[in-house]
Amino acid sequence: MSESSGSATEQELRIKEIQAARFVHVGRIQWLLIGAWTLFAVGLVLPHSGNAQGWQVLTFSSAAADSGVKLAEYIFVLIGFIAAIVCNLFLILTRRTVAANIGFLLSGIALLMSLFAMWMRLQSKENEGFSGIGIGFGIEILAVVVLVYALSALVFSKSEEQRQIEHLRATTEVTDEVACVQRDLQNQRKGENNPLLVDNRRRQAAEKRRSK
Repeated sequence: MSESSGSATEQELRIKEIQAARFVHVGRIQWLLIGAWTLFAVGLVLPHSGNAQGWQVLTFSSAAADSGVKLAEYIFVLIGFIAAIVCNLFLILTRRTVAANIGFLLSGIALLMSLFAMWMRLQSKENEGFSGIGIGFGIEILAVVVLVYALSALVFSKSEEQRQIEHLRATTEVTDEVACVQRDLQNQRKGENNPLLVDNRRRQAAEKRRSK
């Protein structure tokens, strides 16, 4: 009875742990997420480079092509938009862990692409005479940096509820182990007090003496 109830409790704790892991505790990190969303949105309406604004790079418009926007810049703005605007907003509204994980992955890729995008933008300015890094481009990069920091704090941390469940599971496992040891000792003592086993051991000892 106790064994079945112990296993049931362990299973219930596992279910609770899985349910708790589906959501993240945002707390004060929420303001960083909102700040990253706002910064990237502002960056889209400001000049990316020359006469091209961020939203024109996002939509692959002719103004972006005329400003000499390179492939890495298109990729950065597109992935950054999905991470900082779409996934980030979904995370703020729902607190879902999957949104935090996807956003963290995409924001990391966007941050890496921003390095290539800045390098290509500076090369275009030096070699082709195009404009350099616009204020909107710089704000978008700042938004991605803030987002990566905020999401890393969420992805690599556990909520208070998860820590409590882990503690309960560890306590339950220790209790189950102690119960198993006690049950084994009781079975062993019952075996020692069993008259059939005692008579059997005496008979085996007598047979050994005769064989000698």
